[in-house]
Amino acid sequence: MSHSIRGSMLISVIFMMLLMAVLMSAMVSLTNRSSRNLAYETMALRARLAADSVLENAIYQQMAPAQDTSIADIELDINGCSANAGVNKSMNINTETLYYIRATGSCGSNELNVVRTLEVEVIK
Repeated sequence: MSHSIRGSMLISVIFMMLLMAVLMSAMVSLTNRSSRNLAYETMALRARLAADSVLENAIYQQMAPAQDTSIADIELDINGCSANAGVNKSMNINTETLYYIRATGSCGSNELNVVRTLEVEVIK
């Protein structure tokens, strides 16, 4: 083989190695971003479910037959997530009372904290 062919093959091999290194670094970056998104989605779902749980509890307490006034705020710790719910406001409409109940669930740590808020209207 002549020197010019060996030189061009060497340049081709170096180029291919460089291209493979760039592709591998892109794959690592994509994998890291994907795992971060998965962690965020998991925390968001846990916060949503914590808010939903405390909201259901608040609705149940507000709709109890003996409950004539707005309930007190409820706070729960559920699997490392905190949740609270309470009546934001109420108004009388004819013979019924409309209650606005808001629940908030929060999950996470110092690096990643996710908060989800739910609100419903209940007529009693």
